[in-house]
Amino acid sequence: MNWFYVEGGQQRGPVTQEEFDRLAATGVIADNTLVWREGMAAWQPWSSLRPVGAQPGAVSDIPPIVTPGPASDPIPAPAPGRVRCAECGGDFATEETLRYGERHVCATCKPRFLQRLSEGAALLRQAGRPVSPEQVLARDYQVDIGSCASRAHTLITSNYGLLLAAAVVVGLILAAAGMIPLLNLIVPLFLTGPLVGGLYRLYLARLRGQPADFGMAFSGFSSDYWQLVLCQMFPSLLGFAIMIPMAMIMGPAAIFLGRANITSGAMATGAVAIFAGLMIFILIILGIYFYISWYFALRLVADKGFQFWPALQLSRRVVGKHWWGVFWFSIVSGVLMVLGALLCLFGLLYTGPLYVAMSSYLYEDIFGDLAPQPR
Repeated sequence: MNWFYVEGGQQRGPVTQEEFDRLAATGVIADNTLVWREGMAAWQPWSSLRPVGAQPGAVSDIPPIVTPGPASDPIPAPAPGRVRCAECGGDFATEETLRYGERHVCATCKPRFLQRLSEGAALLRQAGRPVSPEQVLARDYQVDIGSCASRAHTLITSNYGLLLAAAVVVGLILAAAGMIPLLNLIVPLFLTGPLVGGLYRLYLARLRGQPADFGMAFSGFSSDYWQLVLCQMFPSLLGFAIMIPMAMIMGPAAIFLGRANITSGAMATGAVAIFAGLMIFILIILGIYFYISWYFALRLVADKGFQFWPALQLSRRVVGKHWWGVFWFSIVSGVLMVLGALLCLFGLLYTGPLYVAMSSYLYEDIFGDLAPQPR
């Protein structure tokens, strides 16, 4: 029996019963996900079928997707002494569940929960609806470098061939594009966003326990292409814009300092050198600030369907809560990748995928339950 389901406002399927069960177990199909299978008269939320498995009358064709109405009231809190399972959303007595951090998992869900942890898959969010950008901005988060590195290592070792192959091929394509004479400043602008965005989709799918194949690394060329291009191009053009005043400062300063040794005193020479150095330092700091502030923008476009400018804005505002935390996260993960390159480049076969996986887990911790944007 084949199933169809709605994800990000788009129909997915058909998938087999076994694949559907796996998607439901890993949280891809949530309680409010619209589903349909042969024999059903209309699309229904999974929550209305999961408890009883009811099958309405048969129909000949797949019915059109009906957009859900306004969200219902929030799920009420469990009674005292009872908790809600973080996997299935069921209500259970506290002593009947396994506690993992702030989560409780019922006995039925415990085996697959522990299996997902051993495979490095991301923890499911507490049962509830996807959140809005405003809700993401209203809450806080932590930047846990050790946790992201540990989970990234587990993910890579469990999916090494696929994740390594995708990272290597994408890296080689971008390296080759950067070596094209005369075009090495233009071509990467139209390749980097779609390639890196597709690579992010692949890593996010695997850490969520979703099906993914090598072709997903190139999915940026088939969906959201121009938004991915613009999201990567805008920071790049800003970098070029910052380099222009740097060159305008360094050029005249160098000429003046060269002549000042002969015609001017040491005080004037020192003043020009300090001024030029200070201006260059400010421009470099400005570039670093925006690079860190837009750390998650490309993933928001690739994963959640944001337009490039709202993605840049949301990333900047969220990162602004813990800018230094994200800064040190990028430094540590970047240093790990550089150390891999220093080991005769062979270390990159591990630290390259590790770098992408670490940042993907940090993104998932912050934005994983953010509702996809209408496309």
